[in-house]
Parts: sequence; structure tokens; C-alpha cells
Amino acid sequence: RCLARTGRSSPLVVALREQIGDRLLIAGAHTRDVIEVYIKTIKALRLVDPRGLLLEGVSTPIREYLKKRKDTVRCIITALTEDSDLQQELQLGAEALATASKKAKLQAGQPALPHEPPDLAGEDFEASDDEEDPDAWVPDPIDADPQPLRPRKADVVSLLVGIYGSKEMFIKEYEEMLADRLLGNPTYNTERETQNLELLKTRFGDAALTHCEKI
Repeated sequence: RCLARTGRSSPLVVALREQIGDRLLIAGAHTRDVIEVYIKTIKALRLVDPRGLLLEGVSTPIREYLKKRKDTVRCIITALTEDSDLQQELQLGAEALATASKKAKLQAGQPALPHEPPDLAGEDFEASDDEEDPDAWVPDPIDADPQPLRPRKADVVSLLVGIYGSKEMFIKEYEEMLADRLLGNPTYNTERETQNLELLKTRFGDAALTHCEKI
């Protein structure tokens, strides 16, 4: 509200983009560190501006930079399948989906289809009080993009996957990574990989990961 009333959103976006460009989007920064900062940026700016206008303006150069790096997809998949903030976001999304499925089942009187997730890119499972209260609505500033390229309420995982506009690259990378991990596993214990696979199904769907079950 403060930013909307003072009209200082644009200077803030410009200042943040300059700092990010000078300190983060440089050749010496590891891709996983850029991704980690991007995740923290998403969370921080949504606290300041739940509508997502600041995030939309600040995140564009980060997304473009990550898209140019060859190891971005692998770093994202690694984070999704290891103990990390991104895996926690994936788990939160899975829990929210399960809750929504149960709610739909109770309302419709029939079971929802398992592991065929809706388009979570347009969902925000942590809506703020301001978003839920119609009296707290504040119009977008005049310099805001009337047709943003990405849903402003997309969750963290959807924003990362959406860098490339398709999930196929991530599924292919996960298949290769899963094969490498299984071949390099001397104990033949696949419990962790099975858990990761089931978790990823909640995001990408059963059909997309069918081949991974056969590896």
C-alpha cells in the first residue's frame, strides 16, 4: 500500500535491477546461487507487494540470464530432488493439491483423478489478507504491464519451470539424472528416488513421468 500511495515502485524496481545485474548476474556466480537468490527474491517481494508487480519487474533479467545458462535445468532438477528450499516448495504444492483434491471430492461426491495436477502456474496457495479483502484492493500503477507474460500468482516451482515455457526439458533432464543415480547406487536402495518420483508426479503428472517408472 505504501508503494502504491507514494508512487515509488518504479525507482525501487530500477534500483533492484541494477544491484542484481552488478552483483548476481555475472560470470563468476554459480547457477545454483543465482537460482537460490531468485527464490528468495520471489518470497521477499511478495511480502512487500502481494500483487506481484515488483516481482514481475525485478525478475525479468534473472529469468533471461538463467535461460542462457546451460546447466540451469539440471540445477533446478537437482534442487527439486534434494533437501533444499525448492523441494520444500514442491512439497507445499503437493500438499495444497491434495487438499484441493479432497475438497473437490467432497463437493462433487466423487473421487478426483489422481496425479493429474491442474495448472498450478495460476495458483497462489499463500494468498495474503489484502488479496482476500475486496475493500483492500488497490489498482495497478499506470506503468504496470496490463498483460504480464507470467501469472503474477504463480508459485515458486511454476516460475522456475516457466523460464523455458515447457516442462519437457525438465522431464528429460530428470530421466537422465535418475538413470545416473540408480546406476551409481551401490546399495540398490531406491526408496528416496521413489519418493522424489511420486513428489514430481504431483507437479508434472503421471503420464509425463511414465518412462521414469521403467528405468
